[in-house]
Amino acid sequence: MKKSQSFLVNIIKPLFSSSSRGQDGLERIAEQEQKQFQFETLVSATNNFHLSNKLGEGGFGPVFKGRLRDGREVAVKKLSQSSRQGNREFQMEAKVLARVQHRNVVNLLGYCVHGAEKLLVYEFMSNESLDKILFKSGKRGMLDWERRHGIITGIAKGLLYLHEDSHICIIHRDIKGSNILLDDKWMPKIADFGMARLFPEDQTHVNTRAAGTRNLNLFEDLEQWVHGARISHAWTPICEGRCI
Repeated sequence: MKKSQSFLVNIIKPLFSSSSRGQDGLERIAEQEQKQFQFETLVSATNNFHLSNKLGEGGFGPVFKGRLRDGREVAVKKLSQSSRQGNREFQMEAKVLARVQHRNVVNLLGYCVHGAEKLLVYEFMSNESLDKILFKSGKRGMLDWERRHGIITGIAKGLLYLHEDSHICIIHRDIKGSNILLDDKWMPKIADFGMARLFPEDQTHVNTRAAGTRNLNLFEDLEQWVHGARISHAWTPICEGRCI
């Protein structure tokens, strides 16, 4: 087995051990995999995952800021071993980000498997998430109209890529302020694909039930409006508007 497939062997395959669907596209995903990081490298980068470096809690575990030996700042997502839901979201995150590359989608730099430890490594977003800018950090005044327009446009471009321009159709299902990250130039990056769904690129219409964080999900109001009916990805731009 090729070395590039080790990530899928150690992460994707075990998480799908009870489902034959987990084997679909393993070769294809493995070919697109990124760098494999040594666990010791990430321990050093995050000061042994010290609380002072904790950025927050993601869908499948904590996220830490780290600095690699070459000076690059990274965000390290660590799978919580106690969460079954986290396992599924971790798998989906890896599966999606291994397949896509776009300036408005967060960049997966690599991964690490060390015994029971499973981690994903991303580019670090110095301006944190959109919700923090708008409501928590005191930086809201920095979002003038030109900058807001750039953020809106960037999110729209990222969604268009995921829905129509990628080789598969990806429906995020959890677009909200905390899942829009901003780099040092205020470029928005769509993140957190743990609840995403994948569809063949030749499928012309996609219906999927809304998902997301309870009480925070932008789809929640829409789902109430249609009384639990199935909604299409055409609603996503509306959710983007709510985001801004």
